[in-house]
Amino acid sequence: MIAAVVCNGPSKVQFDLATTQYHYIIGCNVPHPKCHETVILDFKMIEVWDKAKHLVNGRFYTCPDTWRMMTDASLDLLWYSERLAGIVESQKDFHSSGHNAAEICIAKGYKVIDIYGCDSYFEYSMESSTLQYVDRPETTNWQLRMPAKVKGWRNRWKQLTLNHPDVTINFIR
Repeated sequence: MIAAVVCNGPSKVQFDLATTQYHYIIGCNVPHPKCHETVILDFKMIEVWDKAKHLVNGRFYTCPDTWRMMTDASLDLLWYSERLAGIVESQKDFHSSGHNAAEICIAKGYKVIDIYGCDSYFEYSMESSTLQYVDRPETTNWQLRMPAKVKGWRNRWKQLTLNHPDVTINFIR
């Protein structure tokens, strides 16, 4: 069984269902029409979704912190509860929606995972299609944090592959 994780980097355009059939497709923060489920850790993306509920197809995962913010914001929790697939690990340093999505695929028993749009795996880049929906963080701070964040994400990917040697993770560029 093969799964696809569709992250937010520019290379996600390589994701093409016409060339590869997946048993399971999971997205990260940004809506993708072909995803079975989506991991949404960023509360700002929940706010976008709240205003345009058609954006996310299928069910979603979020973290405890974002769920608490949803409660505090008085969002329609019944509507979201009906679509909630699960609560994933809280956002901690260098743990992204992509990492959570890959871990969900592994927990579901997938032995081959193709990851699209994870450009930070190949280059020092934090370009993201999330920026179509939310504002970029303050530029100077964002630029200063980028090398450490990218290095931290790469280390997480390395640890994930080391922890699951029976799973083949392909980063598609």
